[in-house]
Formats: sequence, structure tokens, C-alpha cells
Amino acid sequence: MPFLDKLKAVFVVPEDAKSTSNTTDRQEYTPSAKQTENASTATVNSESNARFLEILAQVLEKNNQPGFDYLEFRKAVQSIAQMQHLDEPNQFKTAFAAAQAFNVDAKTLFDSAKKYLNVLEAEQIQFNKTADQYLQNQLNQKQSESGQLKQTIKQAEEKLAQLQAQLDDDKKKLSALEGDLANAQNKVDSNKASFANAYQQVVQQIKDDLQKMENYLK
Repeated sequence: MPFLDKLKAVFVVPEDAKSTSNTTDRQEYTPSAKQTENASTATVNSESNARFLEILAQVLEKNNQPGFDYLEFRKAVQSIAQMQHLDEPNQFKTAFAAAQAFNVDAKTLFDSAKKYLNVLEAEQIQFNKTADQYLQNQLNQKQSESGQLKQTIKQAEEKLAQLQAQLDDDKKKLSALEGDLANAQNKVDSNKASFANAYQQVVQQIKDDLQKMENYLK
């Protein structure tokens, strides 16, 4: 399996693993008010979610530090969980023993995990900025065209009956433009919701691991 697929897989938790996971208290990820508002009106597209998980995996791979750090530790935990019948604390401790064999201490793991959180946060900020710019461009363009057509419609309605055909045509164009604008809004909202969901998956996993490392690696 290519490294990128392995990296992406370590942040996709199977349903059965979720149900049997240790119930240790964890620091929950709290989305911003804007993310919550968008999530309430936009749906997560499974195909987009998978695509954004791959993008985030590429970001993490690009920023992967040399040697054994949090990403290698995370993969080690997952491998141990799949191969051995150990509870979660011992999975983490066993993976940490492997890290120590590479002269890696707990602080290195903590610091690298936090670095990846910062990298992901920067990626989220850039993604939202790009998405908002795209939407604003669409809004400006469509609203400008819509305003022009509304003025044409107003003038056409004041004309004689022979202009009725032109008036009807302009109304159809306006409807199409408003439909395009609605589609653009829906597409951006869906992509933002999908990204936020993928982002939350990865960030929550890292935060969960940070909490568990704080609990177990003492």
C-alpha cells in the first residue's frame, strides 16, 4: 500500500473500532460558530470527504518530519491494535516503546503532534479563504448580471405588448442566473462542510491521541 494511503488510513477509524474504543476522558473538538452554522445547512458529500481526507493526508506527508515522530507513532499504534489483543493504554505504551528504540521521547511526540495540528489549522484557514473568495466572485458576477437583467425587465414591462417576448426571455435568463448562484452557494457550502468534517476527523484523532498520550505516557 502506498505511503499516502497508509497515512490516510490511520485517521479513518472503522465503526467497530469506535464502538470498542477505550472510554478515557478526552478533549473534544469544538467547531467554530461559523463552521457549526455551515454544517447545519450543508451536507457532507462522501466523495468530497474522501477527497479532502486525501488532501489532508498529502499535507501531513509533505510536512512529515524526518525520523520517528507522531505520524509514525500513530501508525504504530494502529498496527499494534490490528495485530495484538491489547487494550488501548498498552497499545500506546507498546508503540511508545518502539519510539524509544529510536531515541524518541514523549516530548518529541507531543511537539510533533502539535506541529501537525498547526499545519492542519493553516490548511483550513487557506481552504476557507479560497472557498470564500470563490463564492464572493460568484456573488459579484451573478449579482451584477442579475441587477442588469432586473433593470431590463423593469423597462421591458413598461413597453408595449410587442416587447412581451423579449421580456419573457429576460425573465428566463434571470431565473437561470439565480439558479446558477444558488448552485454555486450549495457547492461551496457542501465542500466547506465536507472539508470541515474531514478536518474534524483528523484533528479530533490527533487531539484524542494527545489526551491519551498525556494519560498513558507517564
